[in-house]
Amino acid sequence: MDRGKHRSIRGRWVALLLGGAAILAATMVSVAAAGSSSNGPPQTRVYGGGNIPAGSCSDGVITFCTHGVREFSILAIHDPNEDVTYGTITIARGAFTEVVRVTCLAVNGNVAEVGGVVAQSNGTAIGLPYELWVRDSGQPGTGSRDGVSPSFIPATPGKPSCNDSSDAFGNGFFTLTYGDIAIQKVTNQNG
Repeated sequence: MDRGKHRSIRGRWVALLLGGAAILAATMVSVAAAGSSSNGPPQTRVYGGGNIPAGSCSDGVITFCTHGVREFSILAIHDPNEDVTYGTITIARGAFTEVVRVTCLAVNGNVAEVGGVVAQSNGTAIGLPYELWVRDSGQPGTGSRDGVSPSFIPATPGKPSCNDSSDAFGNGFFTLTYGDIAIQKVTNQNG
């Protein structure tokens, strides 16, 4: 192969790679800006997920212990401008999985109550209300672990109201072995 053609091809690949890197960097900056709380509508958010090992017990006045491993993920968003709350909670306990459509969110300090209606289930819970409390204990790696409450599925139908963002009716929280929960509460948008 002619050395001139080889350099020309190599030069095109370098230009293509640099151009692709620039496009990727610009895309990453725009995605990060879109996710920033200063851009777009103000929103209260709860997100994350984690793992609770078998045999874990909650830290509340009323103790609740798991029989198997539990894993969960959560995304709950409240937009006060539109007065709408949406998102999804997924809880997996072995082969049993529930997916909840989020309808309410209340935040009190580092604790959030998230409620909704069961949309998918291996059992008979479809259409029932669902409530879950989460605790954000700070940045990952700070020593304090985040927590999640036992799942609450009342027997009566209807949407939960999310008015008690405290300690999950006295049951407290399971400490996450793996994972992280973040709570971002909208406070003053004009100052």
